[in-house]
Amino acid sequence: MNVASPTYLVLYNGKDISEDVSHSLISLNYEDKVSGEADELEITLEDKMGRWQNDWYPQKGAYLTVNIGISGKNLDCGVFQIDEIEFTGPPDQITIKALSTGFYGKLRTRKGYAHENKTLSEIIRSIAAKIKYNVIGNIENIRIGRSTQNRETDLQFIHRLASNYGYNFTIKGKNLIFIKQTELEARNTSLSIDKTQVTSWGFKDKTSQIFKGTEIKFHNPNANEVIRSVRPASFIDQEEDYSSQLDTLELRGKVENEEQANVIASALIHKTVSLQQTGSFETTGNVLLVSGNNIDLTGFGALSGIWHILTSTHNLSASGFTTSVEIKRINISSSPTKKISKSKAPVTTYKVK
Repeated sequence: MNVASPTYLVLYNGKDISEDVSHSLISLNYEDKVSGEADELEITLEDKMGRWQNDWYPQKGAYLTVNIGISGKNLDCGVFQIDEIEFTGPPDQITIKALSTGFYGKLRTRKGYAHENKTLSEIIRSIAAKIKYNVIGNIENIRIGRSTQNRETDLQFIHRLASNYGYNFTIKGKNLIFIKQTELEARNTSLSIDKTQVTSWGFKDKTSQIFKGTEIKFHNPNANEVIRSVRPASFIDQEEDYSSQLDTLELRGKVENEEQANVIASALIHKTVSLQQTGSFETTGNVLLVSGNNIDLTGFGALSGIWHILTSTHNLSASGFTTSVEIKRINISSSPTKKISKSKAPVTTYKVK
C-alpha cells in the first residue's frame, strides 16, 4: 500500500521559503495547545553551508506562516513570530522557535487594572478593543462588581476569566474566539481512530482530584447574608459507596452574587470531573487531530468511546509524518464501569442569615 507523502508551506514575512527549507529540513514540529495557551512552532535545519548563520539569518519577531497537507487535507497551523534562535554543532544546525502571534511582543506586558461594574462581555470586549483584536462568540452578560487584572498580561487575564466562567478561549490571527467548553465537547466527532492505527498509547482512570460536587460561599453585604451554592457532579458510580468517598470542592470569598456562584460552580465541577479519564496516543500524521476536536476511539475495550483533544503535536522529519495527542474522556456513560445521570445536576442555593 502506498503511503501519502505530506507537503508543507512555510512563509517568512509573507515570502515563500518552502523550497529553501526543504533542502535543509531535519524536523518541523507544530504543537496545537489547549485553551488560552500559545501554539508553538519549532523548525530544525542543517546548516553545513552556513547560510542560516549568515545571509539567511532569521530575525527575532519575524512572521512565519505554516501549512501542512496530506491526502488532500490541509492543516492551517497559523501565524507565528520567531521567539528564539538556537545554533548547535557539529554538525551545524539551527533551531527556530516561534510562538503564535497573540503571545508575542507587547501582549506579554503584565498590567494592573481594576474593572468595575461591568459585565463579563464588556470586560473582555474592552480589552480586545485596546489591543485591536476582534471577539467572536457569545459571552454571557454576567454582572461583575469588580475584577482585578493583577500583574497579568491581557491574554492571561482574559484566559482566567474565560476559564472561571466555563469558556474555551483561543486566538486565531486577530480574533479572540470564545465558546462554552460544554458546547465544544458536545460537537460531533471529527473522525474515528482504532487501536490498530496507533503506534503507542496510554490511559489513566483516577479518583484523586475528582470531586462529588462544588460548594461556593459568598457574603451579600446588602442583605447581610451568606449565600451557599451547591452543585453535585453529574455522575454516579455503580458502586454504592463510591461517591461517598469523594470530597466536595469548596471555594470561598471568590464570587459576588448568586448568578456568579451558579456559573462558576458549574464550570468548576465540569473541569474537575471531566479529567477523570485522560490519555494520549501517537499515530501516523493526521491533520484532523487538532485541539478542540472530538474523536471516537475503538478497539480499546472499556476505554473506547468519545474523547476530546486537549493538545496535538504534528511532526515532520526524515522518519515521516506523525501526530501525537493528549485527550480526555467526555462521555464516560459509554464505559461499563460508570453510570451517568442523564439530567443536568441541579444547583441548590441556601441563604444563611
